[in-house]
Amino acid sequence: MSHRVSSDRFKSQESCDLFNSEHTIPEEIAEVLEKLDTLGAFQVIAGGCNGCTAPLVEHGVYYTAQHGEPDMLYVGYSDEEAAYALLGVCDELGVPCDWDGDITHKVAVGDDDVY
Repeated sequence: MSHRVSSDRFKSQESCDLFNSEHTIPEEIAEVLEKLDTLGAFQVIAGGCNGCTAPLVEHGVYYTAQHGEPDMLYVGYSDEEAAYALLGVCDELGVPCDWDGDITHKVAVGDDDVY
């Protein structure tokens, strides 16, 4: 089992009350998000719901931190450039990811055997 990282690390101060302060993600996924953030061009935001989080992202990625300890995240993005940057960082760090290329679908990051 991998180490877990609190989603508080990526929490937006504008997040709604659905944000679960006990939500954690696998360390490998946190490393992907941190690497994307260090590129300097992309925001990384965790929020309580899509409705409050997606509008906060001008150029970057986001996820909702509601339910416990998932081993996979569905990560939303502001545009295709952010989605492809996320896929590139996942590939670089060897973290499983999947996306069908449809800009209306999120990118699945991490192991998908939980859902």
